[in-house]
Amino acid sequence: MDCNPLWTATAVPAARAAEARLSREHRSRERRADAIGIR
Repeated sequence: MDCNPLWTATAVPAARAAEARLSREHRSRERRADAIGIR
C-alpha cells in the first residue's frame, strides 16, 4: 500500500471517529446492563 497523503488525511480521522463511536456504544451498553442489573 502506498502512502497517499490524501488517503491518510481522510482515513485516519474516519477510523478514529468509528473507533470512538464503537467505544461509546459499548460503554452505553454496559451502563444499560448495570441499570438493569446484568453484568
